[in-house]
Amino acid sequence: MCGIGIIGAGAIGGAVIESLAERCFAKNNLIACEPKDARRDEIQQRFGVAVTQDATQAAAAAIVLLAVPPLEMKKVLRAIRGRSQAPPR
Repeated sequence: MCGIGIIGAGAIGGAVIESLAERCFAKNNLIACEPKDARRDEIQQRFGVAVTQDATQAAAAAIVLLAVPPLEMKKVLRAIRGRSQAPPR
């Protein structure tokens, strides 16, 4: 399991990934989810982090950042519902 999952690697998610990479955050503790093939390739090549198109893989991280457009939020939340590894309250 990764430490941080970022769902949406566009402008905001990409900036978070870049910031973490610049601060020497362990790249094997980060997984990004992005639906666009070209953007996934760019993120993986530029920062060397794991990248997937499956939001449930990123949602399994200890910390999950949702950086998706507002109109996509419901769809993403439905897809990852119950996938978090966070302990129940």
